[in-house]
Amino acid sequence: STHYVFGRLNQTTASITTRLNYTITPTLSVQLYGQPFVSAGQYQHYKELLNGRAASYEDRYAPFAYADNADFTVLSFRTTNVLRWEFKPGSTMFVVWQQGREGDGEGGTFQPGDFRDVFRQGATNTLLVKLAYWLNP
Repeated sequence: STHYVFGRLNQTTASITTRLNYTITPTLSVQLYGQPFVSAGQYQHYKELLNGRAASYEDRYAPFAYADNADFTVLSFRTTNVLRWEFKPGSTMFVVWQQGREGDGEGGTFQPGDFRDVFRQGATNTLLVKLAYWLNP
């Protein structure tokens, strides 16, 4: 039979979004974007659904001894960095580097040091180059 289990969630989430645009020369610029993200949660006071249509709230649920650990910590970091060079009027080259890091930390409690753990996760890197050339007849 189908069994529904609920729990009270105590969750802490922290993230920082940063963006920096810097013009080196009128034809060369750099754009940086980064977002580290950490979220940790602990479940407690588990209960199971007995009768979802019961008139009284107390008759709908009963305490439940949940054997597994559903606590979690999610770690993530995203960055995009763009170098833009206009090498002649109307012709531009873009070099883009993106990096993503994702993983799970030690479950349940948020610690300020979790932001360091984000950078210990394996990275996925992408490098893109785009060239737009103005053909002037």
